[in-house]
Amino acid sequence: MVIFSVNLKMAFIDAGSDNGEIIDAKHLKSLIAVRKRFLKSDMELASVRFFTHAEDVSAEIDNGALHTGILEGIMKTLILYSSRDGQTKKIAEFMAQYLEGEVMVSPLMEEQDLQVFDRVIIGASVRYGHFNKQVYRFVERHHELLNAKSAVFFGVGLTARKEGKDTPEGNVYVRKFLQRIKWTPAKVGVFAGALLYPRYKWIDRVMIQLIMKITNGETDTTKEIEYTDWGKVKAFAESLNS
Repeated sequence: MVIFSVNLKMAFIDAGSDNGEIIDAKHLKSLIAVRKRFLKSDMELASVRFFTHAEDVSAEIDNGALHTGILEGIMKTLILYSSRDGQTKKIAEFMAQYLEGEVMVSPLMEEQDLQVFDRVIIGASVRYGHFNKQVYRFVERHHELLNAKSAVFFGVGLTARKEGKDTPEGNVYVRKFLQRIKWTPAKVGVFAGALLYPRYKWIDRVMIQLIMKITNGETDTTKEIEYTDWGKVKAFAESLNS
C-alpha cells in the first residue's frame, strides 16, 4: 500500500497486499508523475509511506494518523485516433508513454464521453488529401467541449515527410482542416506517416504509387517505409506536460 500525503490530502493505492489488488504500470506511472508535479510546485510533499498489509493502513486511519481522500492533480488524458493503416494509432500509443497522469488511447468514435477527461488529444491521418469524414462529424458534434478543454490535434500524412510540410502552417491539408472546423486546438502537431505498399488494396497501391511518383517519392511497391520522426513525436508529447 502506497500513501501519498500532500497537505493532508491522501491518495493511496494497493500495490499487492493480501487484501488488495495489483495495480498496473500506468497507475504507478500516474502516481510518480503526480509526485514529480508536486515537487515542482509550491505545495509541500509531506510524506511517502509504504505499508505491507492493508490492515496496517486501516489501523492508521482508525487512530487518526492518516486522513484519506482523493489526491487532486492527476491529469486524465484521452487520445483518440483515426487511423487507416495503423500508423496514427502507433503514434498515439507512442505518445501516451510520455504524457503525465492517466492516459487512455482509443479509436475515434462519434459516441464518446469526453466529460470525464481533463485533456483530449485527437490524431487523424490524411488519405488522398482529406481527413476521414468521421473526424469532421466528431468535431462538429463536440467542438464546444473540445474548445473548453483546450484539446490538442495532430495530423499524420506522407506529405509531412518533406521539410516545410511538417508544420501546421506548411501542411496544406492540416491548414484546410483547421479552417473548416469550429474547434481551435490549443496545440497542433504534424507528423510524417508510413508508406506501406504491401498492406494496401490494389487500387490504393496504384494510386499512392502514382502520387509518390509525382512527388518524387518511393515507388517500389514491395517496400514499407516509416517516415515518422519519433523524436519529434516525443518532444510534442512532453511539451503537453508543462
